[in-house]
Amino acid sequence: MGIMVVSIFLIRTINPRSIIFGNNVVSKSKQHGGLGGGIKSHLRSFVRTSDSDGKSKTTTIDPATSSIASSSLVMRNLLESAGISITDEILSQLPPYSEVAKLYGSKPIIQGLDTCQTFQNTVQKEKAYIAPAGMFNSGTHLINRYLTENCVMPRKASNDEEDASIRFQVPWGKHWPASYRLNRIVTSSGHGKGEIAAGGEGIVQTDVLPIVMIKDPFTWMLSMCRNPYSVSWLHRSDQCPQLSSVKDKLKRTKNMARRGIYEHTLKESANNIHRESNNDGDGKIERQEIPVHVNYNATLKVTYSSLVGLWNDWYREWNDVTFPRLIIRYEDLLFHPEKVTTQICTCAGGEMKVGGANKRNSPTESFKPVAQGAKTHGGQSGLTAAIIRYGDLTKRVKGYSDYDLKHASMTLDSELLQKFQYPLPPPRLKEQWHDILY
Repeated sequence: MGIMVVSIFLIRTINPRSIIFGNNVVSKSKQHGGLGGGIKSHLRSFVRTSDSDGKSKTTTIDPATSSIASSSLVMRNLLESAGISITDEILSQLPPYSEVAKLYGSKPIIQGLDTCQTFQNTVQKEKAYIAPAGMFNSGTHLINRYLTENCVMPRKASNDEEDASIRFQVPWGKHWPASYRLNRIVTSSGHGKGEIAAGGEGIVQTDVLPIVMIKDPFTWMLSMCRNPYSVSWLHRSDQCPQLSSVKDKLKRTKNMARRGIYEHTLKESANNIHRESNNDGDGKIERQEIPVHVNYNATLKVTYSSLVGLWNDWYREWNDVTFPRLIIRYEDLLFHPEKVTTQICTCAGGEMKVGGANKRNSPTESFKPVAQGAKTHGGQSGLTAAIIRYGDLTKRVKGYSDYDLKHASMTLDSELLQKFQYPLPPPRLKEQWHDILY
């Protein structure tokens, strides 16, 4: 039996513009996002266990419970509750729950719960709606499935099988920025069977509680590499997300894109030029952000500074709204589905079904998890595959180039990262992030 030694490590800010990673101080100007001012000092505790063979491993102590959950048991119960049989192959790939807790914490983080009472006070229960919103690849289909299977709203369902008050999307379009609320109505045409609550016609938009899905920006960008939907930017399939490029190579890269070497073409060049140290440290080279273009529909195309800029701008707008809304981390829906679904349902004035009944008045015995991919179009990912992918720390930034990792870490919105507790990965390059001149 190994000897357990408890070690306490401090990760603290030393001034409003610096944060410590190990012995390295990283500074960041607030105007560019990333590690900006206002990050509060915080403490994380770890237990390092020395095994009989002399090797050590580190796991996270949940400060709320002061105990270490059995990682295999937690993950196994999560899958088995969804009716998934655990094979030896699945078991060998499951990440330990301690890794999930280390990265995302042991409890859900839901922004906007303080607005629930306001929503219930201003919207009559019989008129209230719940509807998902979120950027592409953020889990909007999944939250809709959890709510339709497990939550009952006061409004009578339009038929016996689906509660029309639990919408497929917000009535102005789930992928559209928050500013389009009250300024746009999405039509129901083009949606598949089972998505009867997709359109916004006849819906009073102020009666809708938006449920905004957000995903860890590092895994979200990799999801965009796999399924870009209506987002396009210049990148190679074997080099993604590709957030920036050496300036003097950009023209040549565009010409290559026109010849079909790259998957996506780029019409405009970025205006934001950064100077970064090269790997040899013998001077400065100019790097240029690669802009992304989002085709919201046939007539509206919006350009963002990069994939990071898209994540920053889209979620910053939702973070700053003054009307009631909830912002839900995709990771919490994946690893704490019942807790998250219950809080959303209660916030909107609904009640949880005794179980996941298909019909309003035929409750079953327990909460109904969603085992299979929620999407009815490409890119399906079942619960098992999602847990294996998003619970593994090593997969979080797998495929990122050193410069992409550094660029993302320096330019991601620090307020959003702090609020949703998405930690930055450690630097890879010999040069530290504060050596970058922005």
